[in-house]
Amino acid sequence: MKRSTQRILALTAVLALSASAVMAEQRPPAGPPPSVEEDPGPDSGPGARQREEARKKIEVIRIARLTEALKLDEKTASRFIPAITALDLKRRSSMMDHRLLIMELRKQLRTSPVDTAKLKETIDRYTSSQRDMMKLRDKELDTAREHLTTEQLARYLLFQQDFMREVREIISGTRGHGMGMGIGPGRGQGRGPGMNRQSPAAPAD
Repeated sequence: MKRSTQRILALTAVLALSASAVMAEQRPPAGPPPSVEEDPGPDSGPGARQREEARKKIEVIRIARLTEALKLDEKTASRFIPAITALDLKRRSSMMDHRLLIMELRKQLRTSPVDTAKLKETIDRYTSSQRDMMKLRDKELDTAREHLTTEQLARYLLFQQDFMREVREIISGTRGHGMGMGIGPGRGQGRGPGMNRQSPAAPAD
């Protein structure tokens, strides 16, 4: 493996670990808002630590695979990866808020009689949440266009779709049986998302 490639992969690993640390520090407080009684909170319960560890592994794998799929050089990786990681953190938080609003709508519709005024307020928050997520999506595309070539942008769009599909398939297939993840074939305890295609060759001895 060439020295330049080794440097890029090392940089990617540092960026991935740093991104995971930043996201862990900036996660919202554990537990749901008081109005959502049904939700035990994304960070509560006996499986919270396992879910967090799995999320960190997925993030490290995602960034490593993204760097490989886009063939990012060191300069581009050092600028692009932190930018999209920050946006991913915001999107993750927005999606969590949006899910809570959906639960709130369901809860309000189960009451009798329905509090129309309160329901309208929640609907307004719901539609505002949708707009916020669309703005984040637009910002993500603008950031990608700013840092990537046209070919890299196309690869990025496809990578995002493919990677998330593979994550969902893995979670669906391993739920209740534990989820092992690795950065490549034969590494770790299971097949990591995105690892079944275009895996980098092992370094020569």
